[in-house]
Amino acid sequence: MIVLPGGGYSTHVSHEAEPIAEWLEGLGLRASSVFRYLLHARHPVPLEALRGEIRRRREGGAERIGIIGFSADGHLNQKHRHGWTGPEWANLADHGLLASMRSPAPESQTR
Repeated sequence: MIVLPGGGYSTHVSHEAEPIAEWLEGLGLRASSVFRYLLHARHPVPLEALRGEIRRRREGGAERIGIIGFSADGHLNQKHRHGWTGPEWANLADHGLLASMRSPAPESQTR
């Protein structure tokens, strides 16, 4: 499972990174990890970076890969989900393993 923390393409938000990967591991999704691409890069650089990470995992023997993206990286995930085809995308959308999420607002923003 690839975790894509949000951050508006200018940062990687920490509470949407390793804590999410650890939570997914606790649910039994082995090899959950955070992927961080080059920040402040214009598209399609982040998209190509994620595509390269999926390709690397496929070459390493992964048969199924899930992706969960938050905020801006939910957007990145959706760009992949709706616009790309090819062997690196096999078994992703077909098995419902793509998800885009929004973090809950910090408590200070809900008052």
